[in-house]
Amino acid sequence: MGLLYVVSNTMVACICLVEAEMDTIYNNHDKDRNNALPKENGDLKKSSGAKDPSPEQENVSVMTVPEYHVKQKLFTLLTLSDGYRTQPKSIEAARKKTFHFWDTQPVPKFEENVLSSEAVEPNKKIEDVRKEPYSLPEGFEWCNVDVDNEEQMEETYMLLQENYVEDEDNMFRFGYSLEFLKWALKPPGWQSDWHIGVRAKRSKKLIGFISAIPAMIRIYNRLICMVEINFLCVHKKLRSKRVAPVLIREVTRRVNLHGIFQAVYTAGVVLPRPVSTCRYWHRSLNPKKLIDVRFSQLGKNMTVQRTMKLYRLPKEVRTAGFRRITEADMEAAFLLLEEYLKKFDLAPVYSLEQFKYWFTPRPDVVDTYVVENDGVVTDFASFYTLPSSVMHHPVYKSIHAAYAFYNVATKTSLVDLMHDILVVAKNANYDVFNALDLMDNKVFLEKLKFGKGDGHLHYYLYNWRCPVISPDKISYSGKGTYFSAILRTLYALSLIISIISGCAVLHCDSSKLSDIVTEIDGEVLAYVDLDRDLFFDLVVKVEPNILQFYLAKKNGSGFLLADSFTIKLLWNRNIVNVAVGNFDGDMYPDLLVTTKDIVSTNSSKVHVCFGSERHFFCDSQTYDIEDEPQLVDCDCDQKSDFLALLSNGSIACFISGKSGRQFVEQRFMVELISPVRRPFSVAFVDMTGDLIPELVLMTDTVKNGSLVGFEVWTINETSRSWVHLDGDIEPLQEPRKQLLLLSSSTKIGQPLFEDFNADGLIDMMVPVLTETDSTMMVWSDGRWSAWTLNTTDSDGVIWRLVVDLNQSSTFSLQAGDYLHSGYPALLAVLENANRQRAAFLMTNYPSQRQFRIDKRLPFYRNPSLTNAAFYDLSEDGYLDVMLLRNVSGRRSSLFILSERTLQSIFLKIQICWPLPFDSYLMSWPGSSVQLQLTTWRGTVNKYAGALMYSTAYKSLLLPYKVISTGWHRWNDNRLKVGIAAWSKAAFEKHDLMPITRTYVNPYPADKPKHWKLTQIIIWSRMRIITGSILLLGTVVVLSIIIFFMEIRQWRMKLLGEEDSLIPRISIYYR
Repeated sequence: MGLLYVVSNTMVACICLVEAEMDTIYNNHDKDRNNALPKENGDLKKSSGAKDPSPEQENVSVMTVPEYHVKQKLFTLLTLSDGYRTQPKSIEAARKKTFHFWDTQPVPKFEENVLSSEAVEPNKKIEDVRKEPYSLPEGFEWCNVDVDNEEQMEETYMLLQENYVEDEDNMFRFGYSLEFLKWALKPPGWQSDWHIGVRAKRSKKLIGFISAIPAMIRIYNRLICMVEINFLCVHKKLRSKRVAPVLIREVTRRVNLHGIFQAVYTAGVVLPRPVSTCRYWHRSLNPKKLIDVRFSQLGKNMTVQRTMKLYRLPKEVRTAGFRRITEADMEAAFLLLEEYLKKFDLAPVYSLEQFKYWFTPRPDVVDTYVVENDGVVTDFASFYTLPSSVMHHPVYKSIHAAYAFYNVATKTSLVDLMHDILVVAKNANYDVFNALDLMDNKVFLEKLKFGKGDGHLHYYLYNWRCPVISPDKISYSGKGTYFSAILRTLYALSLIISIISGCAVLHCDSSKLSDIVTEIDGEVLAYVDLDRDLFFDLVVKVEPNILQFYLAKKNGSGFLLADSFTIKLLWNRNIVNVAVGNFDGDMYPDLLVTTKDIVSTNSSKVHVCFGSERHFFCDSQTYDIEDEPQLVDCDCDQKSDFLALLSNGSIACFISGKSGRQFVEQRFMVELISPVRRPFSVAFVDMTGDLIPELVLMTDTVKNGSLVGFEVWTINETSRSWVHLDGDIEPLQEPRKQLLLLSSSTKIGQPLFEDFNADGLIDMMVPVLTETDSTMMVWSDGRWSAWTLNTTDSDGVIWRLVVDLNQSSTFSLQAGDYLHSGYPALLAVLENANRQRAAFLMTNYPSQRQFRIDKRLPFYRNPSLTNAAFYDLSEDGYLDVMLLRNVSGRRSSLFILSERTLQSIFLKIQICWPLPFDSYLMSWPGSSVQLQLTTWRGTVNKYAGALMYSTAYKSLLLPYKVISTGWHRWNDNRLKVGIAAWSKAAFEKHDLMPITRTYVNPYPADKPKHWKLTQIIIWSRMRIITGSILLLGTVVVLSIIIFFMEIRQWRMKLLGEEDSLIPRISIYYR
């Protein structure tokens, strides 16, 4: 089509300009780079004898605007000047070229064999990022361009208008508007210090500009917080004075200060090194005008009239319900795009706010249309406007160009949808419609008479390497294998085989323990998935005031230290607890760190550390409380808050602000019936069976502590808020008060919340210790019952819980379905009369209301043991054991992998943080799950589980729930999920696949019908299926072999009979 259009959504937008400048520097290294600068202290006023630089002397510049098309936001017009023509256009040519600038950047090289998706260089610590701006040539200075200042925006507009790119014949130049620039520069999350200008010191004239905007990009299965660097522009007279590289380094420095180290960019030339390549296609809407201005030319044997007839479009659209989008359509269209983009290996991730910003129609900027069928939005299409000025033409002053944005067709065919968009563009007097052959665009390009352009667009990632991605890639690859009807059929077939064969393997449990898999220095305080690989990593206290983070290896063999995440607090503070939450609503987990003064331990301070891609930022603001806090979503806004006990004995809920970076203290408006019991104990869990969490607080009913109460506070659905405008928390009803009589020498542990008797409701278990006995008090079915704790081992030795009855601190046990029996067991460190310690599993016998030491499984015997917890090292749904010990003040954590041949039916369930994309990075505590299933014998079983926030005192609660049905095979099943929301919405799903990691993304929180459930097979535990597949495969192969052998024998027999009937014939060749 004559003119080359390029998308440029780039960290280094002025690609050819930068490389050409670097070539000039290296070829003329003996010259002073400042000698050629304007003499008048940076004044760019043209002298009388000065001449404009020739096209051969000018290098290329690029203009960009935000939009992503599987990665792109802006089409760019390149000046086909000498700087551009010297750049390679093919991989073969690029391999032979030396890239002076790009060889210094963290980008993959041509000779690399890239097999994984990962950063090229590790992200820096923010404190290691340069704090001072880079030096500019003499006579120039940095400035920030205020996009809300009309005068400064006009300066920027003129800089781009006068210095932005023309074609090689000086016939066309971009003619974008101020409205377009503001749309491009002010998306949600924009930063004022990312709009950077360079001025001449003397005249204050703006001679250079570059901008950055934030972007969330998904690369295969990794979500990366990146930036787009747009509108890199340098005055024509400074094109070879090394201004562009300095602009790039400066914006990179400023972006790094915000913890962002990756970017996506594009170019029309080959650089080190493309991750994908697309081609341009153009559709003429006004062919006569395009021919007149020499944008295109007549084809062979074509006249103007024939060309106009060829590209003629009807006046009306052909699709019923096709109309411009309205505010009411935004959420439905957003969900369409969100689902559509999951097909791609490289794609942007939008929030609803961002979607509204980019797709709300703006005159001569962007336009969006939808198709509505029976009140439901089923399709949408969009395009944006970027005209080009026509120079030196007596009639036409501009080419009105539209560019395909995002198009999603679910009911209407994509060809019909784009046909209607072309009709709309033609009726709006556009001259040409441009598109790339990415996503599903190839479906309509030729059918709608798009012509191939001459240019290709190459996609690049800055500081990231990954395998090559094809333009029309439509698959999303996650960790594990996703389900299909074939797998369900295989599973059903395997069950039939297991029934026929007696399925003896289902009934056996030869549980045993392997040796210690790994040991790390320090005390594990919490679990968190930092690197977003679906394996939970460790938060480890290595010094009183230092936290380190260990990343779990995917093969379950150990951990790797992640230095960049290390947190160091003030030297005089001792870290006592860490809880994982999400205070700012982004995709990164945050930490609530509780510390006490090393000298005085009467009060605590709460520190909030905000997570990012490669580090944590700990806010300088701290909060003084008593004891330790409890994470709770007080205002149901899908962001974490925390409850805390104050020095005056009252309870306050600290609500995260809109930015998530500050907390507002909100007090209870109604006094509790009884004072809060110390140590402070509170839980956020569903106690009523309605799948909505309640607050459960432990109180002292009598001042001497001999009577303990549990007050349950529920959500006020009428006011849709716990917190009133005046800041107090008001319950929906009078709290229910349950009492437990205790003696003065009794020790109370932290309550456990599990479905201990497998009846589909959460029970509360309170460990009660005296000097002579241990009892588990269980609140279930509206009453208290005492469950005994049998701690006598196979040798007759009696063990006791390790608790100091003389101290005021509390203690915690762990609960989990270790044996996959359907009944949660207990895990604890016990001590005998000889002061020997060991970690034991205590099996649950609900019919006898008893826990007994599992005599087969003494996990570990060592006098230095202090605590034990469950952890799924291999992420296979089978719980392993983590042990904490203290040897002469040196704390360490041991991990023991459980090796079991037990074949059970289970689900490993994680309720994810509600984000507008499939994210399995963080669990959303406070969620509740109920599982009801019918076995093949017709028995109906019910199970319940709660994903709880980490409570006080190092409870190390798992961020997922493993619900097992033992060896009972499923005939039918139903999963229900509830979250903390004012609407009390619940999600229900049938026909789940067992032996899976099951993820539920409850977004939007108040619309369960839009929630998404994903299941990933745990192949290491699918022995029934894999064994059945192998057996079936063997049978099929043998049957095929036997069949062909029979056929062969039959044919040989037939041939033998024919030989006896047909005379032999000999042929001789002379």
